[in-house]
Amino acid sequence: MKDAPISIKRSFKIVYMTPSASKEPDGNTLERPVEWASIKDLPKCVPPELLRILTFQELVKHWQADPSVKISETNVRLAAFLLFYAELWQQL
Repeated sequence: MKDAPISIKRSFKIVYMTPSASKEPDGNTLERPVEWASIKDLPKCVPPELLRILTFQELVKHWQADPSVKISETNVRLAAFLLFYAELWQQL
């Protein structure tokens, strides 16, 4: 990844899922794990341009709006979960 073209690097994001738009990741969340200290190509902290903060509600809306996300007709549980989840967030 280090030598990848910048266009490829910009295609990758780290998605931080949060239950509320007011909750942001703290410093510890964005730091490189101590166990990975020997990997010199990894930055010590996640660069802000790679971070995308989404609420669970936004993710469900994205899934429902994106035609490329297809849930198998046989996966009734997942389809029901997403439907109920979206309804729950509309009521909050």
